[in-house]
Amino acid sequence: MASQIPQPPALPFIGNVAQLDRKLPIQGFGLLAQQYGEIYLLDIIGRKTIFLNSQELANEVSNDVKFKKGVVGSLVEVRHLIGDGLFSAYEGEPNWAIAHRLLMPTFNSMAIRGMMEDMRDICDQLLLKVSPPFGPSYIIDPSDDLTRVALDTIALCSISYR
Repeated sequence: MASQIPQPPALPFIGNVAQLDRKLPIQGFGLLAQQYGEIYLLDIIGRKTIFLNSQELANEVSNDVKFKKGVVGSLVEVRHLIGDGLFSAYEGEPNWAIAHRLLMPTFNSMAIRGMMEDMRDICDQLLLKVSPPFGPSYIIDPSDDLTRVALDTIALCSISYR
């Protein structure tokens, strides 16, 4: 029989918001992991999220044989707008199968390892953009900058385009 996933005591309506460290979130999650172990659940204003803190558990939930792609939450609403795209198709639908067969050879673990230098180069360029002499006068727009990093990384790593 499966055991209950541990969770810090939650408050009505806000759940575990009080346990979040807004100044040092990573350290806060680390402290929760020390207290609750390699798996714990947080309820953030009604949204339940499970945190895994071990490679063993991460490998287990990444097992494609045991777990299948799901379309849940806001992706269901996105699906109403865009149809069965890569992220909004249910596993087993024809368009999902086509996209999966096309992308898997390009994005297997060995291929990703080969892309690390290019990914680092793109990230280094963003750091140069927001560092002095541009830093103090440059207005950082995280949405724009991170979108550009994502698109530049995809273009460079997938089709060697800069």
